[in-house]
Amino acid sequence: MLLDDLKLLPLFRGSAIVLGGDMAFTVAKRLRFYIGQLKPKLRVVIQTPHEPIDQRALNFIIPNFNDKINKWLDRDAICGVLTAVDPNQLTYLCAITGSITEITLPAMPSAVTELLVQLGYA
Repeated sequence: MLLDDLKLLPLFRGSAIVLGGDMAFTVAKRLRFYIGQLKPKLRVVIQTPHEPIDQRALNFIIPNFNDKINKWLDRDAICGVLTAVDPNQLTYLCAITGSITEITLPAMPSAVTELLVQLGYA
């Protein structure tokens, strides 16, 4: 179940998770929606690595160079790395334990999937 998978992520104020993969921004927006359902009072910020980490929110950091995403594990306050395999599948690598968790999001509506294919993102 999706909510059980999301509980394995560090969903608390001040944590920072790096997102990578071709669909990183789409997955970040979808995760923000599902996290809002799980924890309605938690604010989620999607940002670049050049912005400071907001200690009052959960931070999703999307670097410009997704192919070199593992170097972000060495930064302070990074809890882990999410890699978007496709719009519905992602893997989470915990920076503390090194464990890998696979998360499956509910399928996107077919109209959105067709639009992403036309734009060349899927």
